[in-house]
Amino acid sequence: MKNGRPSSTPELEIPNRSEKSRDLLLDATTHPTLVWHISNASHSRGGPSASIYLGNAQSMRTGLLSKRVRDAALLGILIIMSLYHFLLFSQRRTDHASLWFGIFTGCMTIRHASTSQLLELTATHPNPTSFEWIFTAEYLSYYWCVATFFQFFFELFTPEHFRTFGKVIWVIVLGFTAFTLVTP
Repeated sequence: MKNGRPSSTPELEIPNRSEKSRDLLLDATTHPTLVWHISNASHSRGGPSASIYLGNAQSMRTGLLSKRVRDAALLGILIIMSLYHFLLFSQRRTDHASLWFGIFTGCMTIRHASTSQLLELTATHPNPTSFEWIFTAEYLSYYWCVATFFQFFFELFTPEHFRTFGKVIWVIVLGFTAFTLVTP
């Protein structure tokens, strides 16, 4: 089973963090040795995020499939919510809360797509550049989710004198965004 390509040099490494499942056909006389080759030159949180799971092959496949179906369904729901609120805003241009909630759910869509490993599963040829962009999208979507949620909240509930707090949040988010895009 192969998940990316470990290497002793960063140039040859191909990072990939998608979950995979394989069957081991063993009999009573077999004593398997599992070897796990790991390299991490791409990200500070690289490497295994959990231990290897050993279990019944059918239950392992079923669990992995149900997780992927649940992630895909949630992604679809977020896309529909985002489009719905953009359509609401296109019909009522003064309803800025719908616009900000649409942007917020769009950011949540990007965040879920980048953290649920759905993007890695759809990649035909994983490479370091796509791995880097997925992590960049993960970080940026986190910052923008916070800012757009507060903007949505301010559109609904807050008086004018709290708008300064919203501007401070945007300055911080734009600073984090610039830092994320400029640094490796």
